[in-house]
Amino acid sequence: MALENFELIEEDKNYLEKYCKEYPGSSYSKLIKAMILINDNYSQADIENTLSINLKYTRINSLIKIYNKFGLKKLLEGDVTNRYKIYFKMKENGWIELFFEFDGLTIKIKLSNVFDPIPDLLQFINDINNNKEIINVNVNEEGREKRIQLNRIHELIENLYELTVIADQYPYSEYKFIKVIHKDIFLYKFVEAFIELANENINAKWVSGYNFSELILNEIKDINHKLIEKRNI
Repeated sequence: MALENFELIEEDKNYLEKYCKEYPGSSYSKLIKAMILINDNYSQADIENTLSINLKYTRINSLIKIYNKFGLKKLLEGDVTNRYKIYFKMKENGWIELFFEFDGLTIKIKLSNVFDPIPDLLQFINDINNNKEIINVNVNEEGREKRIQLNRIHELIENLYELTVIADQYPYSEYKFIKVIHKDIFLYKFVEAFIELANENINAKWVSGYNFSELILNEIKDINHKLIEKRNI
């Protein structure tokens, strides 16, 4: 099958090369790298040898068509993960567990009432809603730190972010999970998880001095209304 004609804009090429370095193991990254090599006039054999893949020209042609018609943003959206779950579980003895579930991989973050992270997580949600470029929150699991971080992947693409979950301390220092997500979908899932947690544990004891369910529902009420309006448009 003949390849579509195309030429990468230099700025786009530079960004895609950076993207491939940051996500070297993904199959989508290899397809993007193949596009770059085709743009640089590599032969099919050289591309397959360089990337250790069999070129699927139908798939690469579809990416080239997307780039030619819609540009960089739409090309990157092809690697966005939307099929995942975010949820909480109320546990005993002052613990709540936060779960991110991606394609069979489950990441658990333990929230302790000794180092209460709920106000920080609510601020994290507000920062997402306010479109900050870099957003992060640290959770102290009573001796082990975990960080949830969102980085906008391109200054011109408002809604695409890199989600990173990092465990900082030994023996988990090498643990790093990265996915590309759509900001509004991530925000909607996180808000829904918080609302479910609050509604199911209205009278639960957490930290003395405030009702955490009341705090959650008050803090994210306006954000939830705006998300509902977006989904209904």
